[in-house]
Amino acid sequence: MKNSKTKKQKTNIEFVTDYMQWSSPLNQAFVIDAICKLANHICRDKDAVRESMKDSFVHAESWIKCAEDWQKDYNENYK
Repeated sequence: MKNSKTKKQKTNIEFVTDYMQWSSPLNQAFVIDAICKLANHICRDKDAVRESMKDSFVHAESWIKCAEDWQKDYNENYK
């Protein structure tokens, strides 16, 4: 475990941004592709998502909405 006194933990945005800007331009494609695949999986079988998340601290309908929003925005901007 890292010592929190010596290094500030990055926010999620900082972490993803740093990864996407580091090393290879393919890192950006990797992140976008991974999110697309997860969003597609969620939207394809919403009942399975609801069942698998029934005891989750994240509400399944909120998770599904995030996936739907991603698909909508992606389709409007990249297709």
